[in-house]
Amino acid sequence: IDGTGAIRNRITDYKTKFEQNNFEVVIAQDGLEALGELVNAIPDVILLDIIMPGMDGLELLETIRKEKLLLDSAIIMLTNQADDIEKAKSFGVDALMFHQPYDKNSQTLIFVEDWNMLKGNTNLPIFLSSKIGRENIDHMIALNPEGIVIGKAITDHADPLGEAQFFYDKCKK
Repeated sequence: IDGTGAIRNRITDYKTKFEQNNFEVVIAQDGLEALGELVNAIPDVILLDIIMPGMDGLELLETIRKEKLLLDSAIIMLTNQADDIEKAKSFGVDALMFHQPYDKNSQTLIFVEDWNMLKGNTNLPIFLSSKIGRENIDHMIALNPEGIVIGKAITDHADPLGEAQFFYDKCKK
């Protein structure tokens, strides 16, 4: 569920691949649309962006938990706002994914200064995603997140299999 469209467009790109591997993918652009979709499907995992038009991700999460919906669904909150962590935790999010950790202009890690504070103040798994490539993978690994999501650097490469192997070998160490 993503209001900006960036993640939604990327998931749309992968939807066929997911479906070929027996995954059902439902895409919503805002919280109200998601509530309508959730009436028809009970997902195993929800990737929920905080920033969305209308009902934002935190409001949707609060509604889901308050109405005791989707008790067996894991909810991964997508954010680039460190301030959202406590609120997301209070509504029972299962994990956090920082999906834009790099500033688009300077390419410096936004969360480096706050990383130790973030890791020290939550027991939630924290994953990093977006704008991860060969030039910064060592820096991302050094932050020691629970996971690193690498997509475009692999899929847009001339040799996706070779690039996937490169990142696998880097992260395996």
